[in-house]
Amino acid sequence: MTVKSKQSLGSWLTQWKFNYFSKSCQPDKKKQFAKHPVAAVDTPINYQELTFRLATTTDIHEEIPNALCVMQENLNIQNGLEDPIDLYVVISNVQSGETFVHYGREIKPPPHIVQFLHRAFTINRTPPVECTTPLPGTASHSFLPRKLLDQDNIQAWLLTVFKQGQHHCESLNEPESEIAQTLSKGIAAWRQQDRKIKQAVAADRALYAAELHDSLAQVLGYLRIKSARLDSQCASTEFTAIKSSTEDIAAYTHCAYRQCRELIASARASYETEYLSDGILDAIAEFEQQSAIVFELDNRVPNHCLSRQQAMQVLYIIREALSNTIRHSHATHSRIILTLLTNKELQITVEDNGVGLTARTPRRDSFGLQIMRERANRIRGQLDIGDRPGGGTRLVLKLAVGNQ
Repeated sequence: MTVKSKQSLGSWLTQWKFNYFSKSCQPDKKKQFAKHPVAAVDTPINYQELTFRLATTTDIHEEIPNALCVMQENLNIQNGLEDPIDLYVVISNVQSGETFVHYGREIKPPPHIVQFLHRAFTINRTPPVECTTPLPGTASHSFLPRKLLDQDNIQAWLLTVFKQGQHHCESLNEPESEIAQTLSKGIAAWRQQDRKIKQAVAADRALYAAELHDSLAQVLGYLRIKSARLDSQCASTEFTAIKSSTEDIAAYTHCAYRQCRELIASARASYETEYLSDGILDAIAEFEQQSAIVFELDNRVPNHCLSRQQAMQVLYIIREALSNTIRHSHATHSRIILTLLTNKELQITVEDNGVGLTARTPRRDSFGLQIMRERANRIRGQLDIGDRPGGGTRLVLKLAVGNQ
């Protein structure tokens, strides 16, 4: 569950506010605008421009609060509202259980309001009726929801929040409908464009995987077989001087082959790093076909709490841990747990009920642990791998995340 506040509005919003207040909004006259709403607005909002900005943004979760700020301020001043109305946009992903609450003011909604919206729009999976509904935990506020989008398990709603004693004027229906239409068109167009980009990325990765498989992977596979055969042929005493070299060649060739196969598998998964949970589910589905191990995912973090680089490295670490589990652990059950220890620290745990790390036979061609530590260092994470209490192996990765 994520709450997004108003970010820097940039030059566009600055210029809009300048035009908005320049002729009639002098510091000593601001209080008069509630009585003279018509005189307060010299430059009306260009809703087509707002729709275009939403449709073409690279980050919809940053652009929505900017648009809400402009439309909310315009709505309150134009209608001379003594008790300002707040506008929220709630985007819920029923499949992943995420809720994004966007708002246009500097003041963050109280936690109990955010929790209520999370339950009402995502967990219950029952769309609220488009009628006035009291906000729990408050003695004076209600909201009116308007559905903006309902596609592919994604729903978006516009919430008009006002005091319960405040009459929802009929004069607000037209501007609210225009706001809802702008947001609906903008978000829908953005999702369509975003889907096309992801499809293009998936096609590019599929081509990359095919080329990698038909070229480098086949060469490494041949070298792996030949280097292993060479090493076994040098087992006699007459080749003692070169035995250590042939062992290293065989080990590193095998490691390179495994890494190449892992890159192919990751590319074919067509994973978008902003959706870590989807990448983990794809990995679980892949490894379930290769073993009889029962995999369990306990995900308690929002998808967008990690950067693209962090999510990519975390997924590679989890895949390597699961690969080690099916190849070495002799386990029957494996669990992946993602939890937020604090607002700024994420913990990923991968554990199994197998023989444990200390009971495994060391291999010269095993570089998985070293590679995982290097990946953790790239994202400034702390990686601990050891035996699990009660039997088995436990990997714990801790890393700092942005306060989302």
